[in-house]
Amino acid sequence: MAGLGSVTLISYKNKQYAITCEHVVHNCSLFFSGAGKGDTPSINEKDILRCKNLKLITTCELHDIAILSGYNPDSKTKKSFYPLEESDSITFESLSKNLGTLCLFDGVWGKYTQKGPWNDILYFDTCYVSAWSGIANVKENEIIVDFAAKEIIEKRTDVFPKLAEVEATGGTLDFSGCSGCGLWVKFMSKPVLIGILLGRAICDVKTQHLIRFTPIWKIKKILGKI
Repeated sequence: MAGLGSVTLISYKNKQYAITCEHVVHNCSLFFSGAGKGDTPSINEKDILRCKNLKLITTCELHDIAILSGYNPDSKTKKSFYPLEESDSITFESLSKNLGTLCLFDGVWGKYTQKGPWNDILYFDTCYVSAWSGIANVKENEIIVDFAAKEIIEKRTDVFPKLAEVEATGGTLDFSGCSGCGLWVKFMSKPVLIGILLGRAICDVKTQHLIRFTPIWKIKKILGKI
């Protein structure tokens, strides 16, 4: 395993997709979905869920986006797909007029996700990280948000003992593994998807902690070409 990434499950024009970053996928890689959640401290072979392999449909190097399909509908996780049509109001023009709007992302915290010591199965203790802040800048090709580590929410030290050492520094956190997760805002009492996390932006880390996102209007253009 080379590393971890996140995906955002969306539906668009009656089709279902899993979106992540182009830099997350690699040639000759397999992508799995629908992993089951363990209910006991040991693994029972009868309970092992055989995950379905996802299909890589297309990639866009310019916007660092990869589109996959084939999420297992029989998955124990029962994830729902966000209807992308609910983001129709999110445009470059509308978002540019609303700088400072509170937004949120939630992704896999790769630094603290642990892999089981087995060669014939994939088993992870998966840690997640959430962060929220105001939109700092909006460009045609990217959304910029300043995510300073001001507070650690729901630090589950019972499940992830290593988190006991993690403290909010007011500065940068390692977001490795979050690439591909969604950026959300609240609109009309509903969560609305506005972008996909790419990675850090070049900035002065002493005063800024900028993260780049591909805007949802660019995602729609990529999907429109499939």
